[in-house]
Formats: sequence, C-alpha cells, structure tokens
Amino acid sequence: MPLTVKQLAEQRAPIGAEIRKMADTLEGAKTDFTPEERSKWEKLNADFNALTRQLEVARRSEEIGAELGGSGEERRTKPGLEDTPRRGGKAGRDGKPGAEEVRALAFQAWCRKQHGFDLSDAHRRACKLAGMNPNRRALNIGLPRRPVKEAPAQKRSLSATVGAAGGYTVPQGFVYNLERALKAYNGMREVADTMRTESGNSMPWPTTNDTNNMGERIGETTTVSTQDVAFNQVVFGAWKYSSKMVQVPAELLEDSAFNLADEISSMLGERLGRVQELDFTQGTGIGQPQGVLTGAQLGVTAASDTAIAADEILNLIHSVDPAYRRDPSFRIMFHDQILLVIRKLKDNYGRYLFEEGQNGAPDRLKGVMIQINQNMPSVLAAGNKTMAVGAMRKYKIRDINQIRMKRLEERYADSDQVAFIAFMRSDGKVLDAGTGPIKYYVHP
Repeated sequence: MPLTVKQLAEQRAPIGAEIRKMADTLEGAKTDFTPEERSKWEKLNADFNALTRQLEVARRSEEIGAELGGSGEERRTKPGLEDTPRRGGKAGRDGKPGAEEVRALAFQAWCRKQHGFDLSDAHRRACKLAGMNPNRRALNIGLPRRPVKEAPAQKRSLSATVGAAGGYTVPQGFVYNLERALKAYNGMREVADTMRTESGNSMPWPTTNDTNNMGERIGETTTVSTQDVAFNQVVFGAWKYSSKMVQVPAELLEDSAFNLADEISSMLGERLGRVQELDFTQGTGIGQPQGVLTGAQLGVTAASDTAIAADEILNLIHSVDPAYRRDPSFRIMFHDQILLVIRKLKDNYGRYLFEEGQNGAPDRLKGVMIQINQNMPSVLAAGNKTMAVGAMRKYKIRDINQIRMKRLEERYADSDQVAFIAFMRSDGKVLDAGTGPIKYYVHP
C-alpha cells in the first residue's frame, strides 16, 4: 500500500536534518568535503530528492482524490451528482453494469475490434448503450471545460466523453487519468492558468498597464479629469502535439476493461505532458508556444556564472512587484539539480534559505513555495536562466477542448501489438502588460 503524505514526511525529516548538519560542519570548517563526506552528502541529497518526489506525488494524489470525488453522502446532497459512479463501485444497485463499467467495456471493444479479437455479448451491449461504433478508426476525447484542479465535482454532463457519433464512449477515469498524467509530467500545468476552447482559432487576449494611473480627489461641482488607457493584446494559437505511437500488447486488450483504459490514458498523458512542459518552459514563441523563460522579464543577473549567492535570491524575489508576491500562485521555479546547490545557502543571519515543509507541507525558499521543473537549466553556466519567480498563473495555457485518439491496427501485427496515438493542440504565453509578473535569474 502506498505511503501517506504524513509517513513520507516523517521518513524525510531526519535526512533533511542530517543534510543541514553536514552543511553547518562544512561552513564551520571552512573547507570542502572529503571524498567520503562528498559521497555521503550526495547520497543523502539523492534520498531526500527521491522522498520529496514521492511526497509530491502522494500530496497531489490526495488533492486530486478530494477534487474528483467524495463520500456517498456528498453525492446525495449535491444536485446533478446522484447517478455519477461511486468510488470503488462499478455496478448499479440492481446488479447491472453501472455507467462507468459500460463505458469501460465499450472502450475496450473499440480497442479490441481490429486486432482480431471477438467481442462478447457484454461488449456489444455496452457499445449499444454507450453509442460506440467499435469500427471507428478514431475517437475524439473531450476534456472538461475546466482543468481537474478547478473542478472538484463534475456534474453529469461532464462525467463522460462524448464521441464523434454521439453517446458517452470513454470511461470517466480515462479523462482524469490522462489529465493527472499531464500534470504529473508537466510542472507548468500545476501552477499555470489553463483555459480550454472549442476551436483552434486565434484567440486575442487584451492587456493593459494601468499601474501608474490613479483616481483623484475632487471638490463639489468639479468636472472629473479623463485618463486614457492604452490596450495591447496577446494572441494565443493552437500548436499540434503528438504522443507518438504507444504500443499495447495483445494481452492487455484481453485484460480488465478498467486496466486497459488506465494504462493507455496514463501513457498518452505522460508523453504529451513531457513535450508540452519543454515548450511551456523554453519555447521561443516562434512556431511553438512561448516558454515561461522567454516571456519573463530580467530580475537579477548573477555575479558569477558558476555560483548562486543568497542575497541574489532575495533580490530576485523582491524584483517582483509586491502585488504579485501576494498572489496564491507565486512560486520560485528551478531544476532539481539547482535545488541541490541552493540547499547549502544561508542568509546574513545564518538561517538556511531552504525551508523544509513540515507534516507534508510544500518546501519553501525564504517563504516562497518551490516548484521543480526538470526542463529548467540544470547547471550553473554563462547565459543559463536557472531560476524564475513570480505569479505563475500569469502564464496562460490554452488547450483545444478535444484530444483525438487513433488506433493503428496493422503497424505492429507481427509482434502481436496494437498501436495508439493521440493528438492535442495547445499554446502557452506569459500575460504581461509590462508589469513583469514573472522574473528570471540569469548567469552572465
């Protein structure tokens, strides 16, 4: 059974204490580690990082679990949720297949059809009930209009995916597993603001910088002054992404319908999540999304191309306007290897900048929540933007509200496998009217 957030935090705490103890010893001795100490230091940090990743997964899993479902009592008291599938139950009260099981069986039938497997009576009934044509070559998988983290309870109209021919065709868990994988392998999606649209037409978003304007105090019968406001716009497009081909062994097609949906949705989500995180982080904005590092403004230029100073991190945080520092999405973002460097840094009072989260709380850097992004630069070198800080919701991700999934029947027939491929259209940009909501730290 997976460890809980509390159990993982308890395992990590003594390792964090040992890391701090070694860092204190190093500072007091004014010398570098011996080879044995260096080996111990690296092992401790590797163990700490591994537990941190497990902790983040466990914490996110608990959050999503709370967002996606609740107790049976909650379903009875929330209008529109009475007939949604109960957690842990797949059959209806009369013993007949529940809606979620019907959709899972219909999806399995679609996956099996062109691989030469016979469809059972249960598969055929499920296809009829779900409105699924198992001979179709492609499925259009509709995403919820709001991302999972913004939709704690989906009403009946969002509890299944509507196929191109009509009818509820894909299991509810398929969509949420895919979204969960998109987030787990895409740190930008965890903190950015995601919006979804029906079409891929260019979408202009107006911006204005009104920070230097203010109202006025006037006397009685005094005519008010006018103040013009200049508007600009950021235009969002729709860049096409592919999961590449996901090969599924024939044995999985014969397995549980729920296992099949879970496996395929996770693989597709992971692949799409990885490639999009790269673009959402480093994209040039020309022929691809604009990455957060491209759209951010300069905050601090480091004094060294091979080191990070504690004061420079404080300067970076305070380079962002206080209005953005109060934003709930305010984060400091860097690669896991940069975190390894930062853990040894202290301020002028001898206090560590890195603050280990207690009882499962997120780790922080001088009070700012940390967001690990493995597509940020991992080494200290000239020209590398190793940190970004700001109100991350100002990075906007635009998804087209549909993922197209295709089945390739004959491509891998000689290895007794079926291939699936998914296509998704998205874009991303920093919404900046000139006020610098996100700043970066660069080495000279």
